[in-house]
Amino acid sequence: MKKRLLLLLIVLAVLLCGSGVSASGTMCFVAVNDTIPLSLPGDAAPYYSGGTLYIPYSAFDANPGSVVISNNTDQNTLVLFTRTLRLVFDLTENTVTDEKDNVSPVTVAYRNGILFIPASSAAHFGLSVSLLTSQSGYPVLRFTNGSQVYDDELFVEKAENLIQYMVQQEENPSQGNPSSNGGSTTTQTPVMEEPPREVEPATVYLAFSGDAVTQDTLDLLAAHDLRAAFFLTSEQFVLQTDLVRSIYAAGHTVGITAEGSSMDYAMALDEANDAMDRALFCKSVFALAPEERAEELTGYRVLTYADPMPTVQEVLSVTGEPQLLLCKSDPSAAIQALLDANANLPQLLETTQLPGKEEP
Repeated sequence: MKKRLLLLLIVLAVLLCGSGVSASGTMCFVAVNDTIPLSLPGDAAPYYSGGTLYIPYSAFDANPGSVVISNNTDQNTLVLFTRTLRLVFDLTENTVTDEKDNVSPVTVAYRNGILFIPASSAAHFGLSVSLLTSQSGYPVLRFTNGSQVYDDELFVEKAENLIQYMVQQEENPSQGNPSSNGGSTTTQTPVMEEPPREVEPATVYLAFSGDAVTQDTLDLLAAHDLRAAFFLTSEQFVLQTDLVRSIYAAGHTVGITAEGSSMDYAMALDEANDAMDRALFCKSVFALAPEERAEELTGYRVLTYADPMPTVQEVLSVTGEPQLLLCKSDPSAAIQALLDANANLPQLLETTQLPGKEEP
């Protein structure tokens, strides 16, 4: 009886090794949204351990979400980073440190000399990770950031022809080259059906003045870790000194402006600068003014705006160059619209160059 059971187990093992499961051991693929920019050897295939998905660090060579990798073997560290976000894995201490210097324990693993890290690390960069299986049995690690068109099931279906072609090219690299008899053959590369082209997010610089300069605005920006510019009048520096200091302490840009059509605008800006000096013990050369008042001003770096000001929808419709969104009221709706559109929201600084918005 024992011999029969042993023989049955051997036969089962042979069948499994000869089945399509073995295909997954030769190659694996890395997908980003609706594309497959990278293939990896089978021994770099992601795997689950203790309910955690581990992925090879080399999967980030596919540049998902613009994440870049830097592996420093001398310091035994691995860094994943974008322009604003960062994770530093200390492979000696088994810790990971983010861009705010928050330190957390982390478990990494080595398989076949390949470093694997938890897939949850990708979430720090706004990425979701799923481990799929192609129709022919190959593992597919898919990064998505919300811009994908196909869900996982449809993606696997659409990607199959391309995966089969990539496998054939790996197994027969000479296929499609000129034949030995002097003739030539042409092999057309299959491609996935191209989804609708992704629209590049708009780049928007946020600025606040007037009734939008409130504690609620400051709290909302803090909740989303955003930095903006605030342009204040002399009255606001005097009457809202505590708020002004909170704005400045939070790292926002503080400039000056004035309100009213009949005033001496240059004098009003000088008064605002003096009030800023009393509140923050510093002055600014960054001034916000209507286009028609810019010619009156000298000695300031003037940011101009037209009346009526562009709406948030109009600003978001422009993707070719950075835009200014000046909020004088209802900042909550404007910020939410920008977040919903996944707009890039860099901080407006005194040195920022905005086409067509500045006057000498």
